[in-house]
Amino acid sequence: MEQKGDTSKIFYQIMNLIMSGYTILTLYRWTKKAWEAATQCSSWGVTEFLINYQGGYVRRGLMGEILYQIAQISPSIDPRYYIVSICLISFCVLAWFLIFHFKESNLCWWLLPLNVCLSGAFDFIRKDFICTSLIILILTLYTKIRSRWLRILACSACLILALNIHECIFFMIAPFLIFLYLREPGYHLVHRLIGLSIPIVFMCIVCMYKGDNHIAQSIWNSWCFMYDDFSTMAPQTSIEAIGWESNNTFIFHAYNNFLARYTIIYGWFSKPLVWSLIVLIMPNILFIKRNWQVNKSAPEITRMLGIMIFQFLSLLPMFTVLSCDGSRICFYWTVTSLLIYFCLPHSLYLRIAPQMLINTASFLQKIIFFKKSCIISIVLMLFICISPVGTSRQAFKQSVLGTYAQTCFRCLKYTNIIPKDTKLPI
Repeated sequence: MEQKGDTSKIFYQIMNLIMSGYTILTLYRWTKKAWEAATQCSSWGVTEFLINYQGGYVRRGLMGEILYQIAQISPSIDPRYYIVSICLISFCVLAWFLIFHFKESNLCWWLLPLNVCLSGAFDFIRKDFICTSLIILILTLYTKIRSRWLRILACSACLILALNIHECIFFMIAPFLIFLYLREPGYHLVHRLIGLSIPIVFMCIVCMYKGDNHIAQSIWNSWCFMYDDFSTMAPQTSIEAIGWESNNTFIFHAYNNFLARYTIIYGWFSKPLVWSLIVLIMPNILFIKRNWQVNKSAPEITRMLGIMIFQFLSLLPMFTVLSCDGSRICFYWTVTSLLIYFCLPHSLYLRIAPQMLINTASFLQKIIFFKKSCIISIVLMLFICISPVGTSRQAFKQSVLGTYAQTCFRCLKYTNIIPKDTKLPI
């Protein structure tokens, strides 16, 4: 028994080293992409922050309007400095929250840097970390404020603020928040109606003011005083997307997810496969202990699976017709599931969870825990990946093994062991 314990401890330390190396390489890749994005004022990430109200009220415009007004006061400071700072602070808030709760709950951290978790937000200069930081705030307010009226008002105010930053947060947390209002005992009918109506009404307002080509051009022109290149260019990337027609947007995303020539096989097969593997791997890795034993009937696992099922259904519109950014949506799914798991007390989960959800989670729990399921999950964890946009075999480069293979390949080219024009065969 002692020899087995020593072997498992050594293996655990080896996996720690492998995942630590992968984390460092991922942070390097993130830093490089963030630098490239920040140096291009027309990149997707930067222009997402530049959307403002200079063409009228429009979705995603609140943060851009604040940056615009600051730029009017101090035009000598490039807004990109503020953008990078905001993204960095938001990422640190999310990372600190997760690391703190992982240590407190004695969970295994190996999932965090994966392509289907934190590094799924493949562009560091985006609003994803701001949205997740606001979700932490909303869930904290819900669990800490005792007055139901004050709780509803505080959470609704934060949600309205978040919706004006990016509407994707509606699918990330609003359904669960509404579910809490409807299911938790003690709320009066008026409480439930207000809690239900505020998120839906403001999401409808955001959708009504989705933007058009005229607004996109006005936003683009408003930044010409800061970026001279804008005066000679048509609206690009995120600002251009404000002018897209809704039907064309749905068709574009559905086409790239499931119907494009390179997607038909991978879209219909690989994505559901990756989603299934996430359900298998996440509980097996999270609740593993150093002696490789998992309490397979632990209520914490049932709760995690129940939350994952609910969040997947909430994000289903984004998985299908509202986005084709596969890894980002997986990031929304896994990270919001973790945030809800850490913030929601187990007693509250039992009070609000429908019996069907509990039964489904228990059924899944029996399926995903089998002999050697932990070891198999660790092996699969090294391979699991999903394409950042659309579907591509190139996604393997984002996995643990793919990242190491790519790094070794570059080292061989750098030392002239292999020709510099050789391409990685994956």
